[in-house]
Amino acid sequence: MVVKDRSANLSDVRKTNCKLIFEILDRNNGITLSDLEQKAGLSRPTTVSMVRALEDARIVIPVGKKTSNGGRTPFLYGVNPDAFYAVGIDFEFPISRIAVGDAKGGIKYSTEITFPPNLSHDKVMERLLQQINEVIDNSGIEKSRLLGIGMGMPGYINIKSGMSLHFERIAGWKNIEIGRYISEHIGIPVYMENDVHLLFRAERELWNLDNDQDALFIAIRSGIGMAIFQRGHIIEGEYGNAGHIGHTVIQAGGPRCKCGNRGCLELYASETAIDRNYETLTGQRNVPVTEIVQRANGGETEAKTVLSEAGHYLGIGIGNAVNLFDINTVIVSSYFDNTFILEGAQQELDQCINLTRESKARIYPSRLTSEKYTLGGCKLVFQRSQQKILENVQLKNI
Repeated sequence: MVVKDRSANLSDVRKTNCKLIFEILDRNNGITLSDLEQKAGLSRPTTVSMVRALEDARIVIPVGKKTSNGGRTPFLYGVNPDAFYAVGIDFEFPISRIAVGDAKGGIKYSTEITFPPNLSHDKVMERLLQQINEVIDNSGIEKSRLLGIGMGMPGYINIKSGMSLHFERIAGWKNIEIGRYISEHIGIPVYMENDVHLLFRAERELWNLDNDQDALFIAIRSGIGMAIFQRGHIIEGEYGNAGHIGHTVIQAGGPRCKCGNRGCLELYASETAIDRNYETLTGQRNVPVTEIVQRANGGETEAKTVLSEAGHYLGIGIGNAVNLFDINTVIVSSYFDNTFILEGAQQELDQCINLTRESKARIYPSRLTSEKYTLGGCKLVFQRSQQKILENVQLKNI
């Protein structure tokens, strides 16, 4: 007969309950004990005991009081912003954004740099390390208090090995062990994920998306990427590359893409494509997308044409994704005003996809600003470090 260790089982239950309470508190900016008890489905004594243990560990603090309709005013509890920190990196080469963020999404210090063109991959990595060290030094946060670095990486990656397999915008960038390289030089863990997947981690909080609300998140950047959020999780694929919508073919026999294929979506609707198409139409070189948008808003025909065409092709790409995943909520992100593009995309979607769908697919502009692109990396670190965050919580007497 096998004798079960009841104390070990109780310990596991306590840890599970603590994790649940922490996750609910982390998702809410302020919540009462009664609401927390209801959401967790735990007894009042267990809920109170868990919150007290998290308070003792300085992970949770009172964050205010709920408006009372009479009687005793209940406290609101939330995660202590200063309980832990992380470094977030949005590596949208040639732009690199790095920040130190706190537990509640506050940015302690951040920088944004633009790498010179035609820089070798060795020089890019050296400059990236320098930027990371500068951000940590200027943040005023001791390195020992940083749980890790969360890095959003474009191109093709292997999240299992922390390797960047291929990134066509940097010469010679192939099979780079970027995670290990940074970790060895900075001295803290590095967690890597697709750059657009990390953007969605930050975006999701702004929309307060529940686990049962699916969404497609598409980012118009130098290329075009997508995060697929389904049943409470981002679909990563085998190595973390799910959602490379920019390299889906929307025009067979079209121009050659850097990936080697022809007619890829990002040849028609990315920032790079918009710049190139505007130059072709007007002969004007190096006009920023923000300026093209301003000219379109001012009524310039050429600018409106370029943005409308980008919207048309983006709508085709979105339609393919909507049909493939049967998801009707689509959020589109860009650092510039994408109104013209989204109007064209929605029109294409309505004409070609929504005609046959019982529930109509809708495109919404992102609520995430470029200043907060790095927070997705911080959130990745906090998720991966949850066990470390909770390891000092004393649960013996609960």
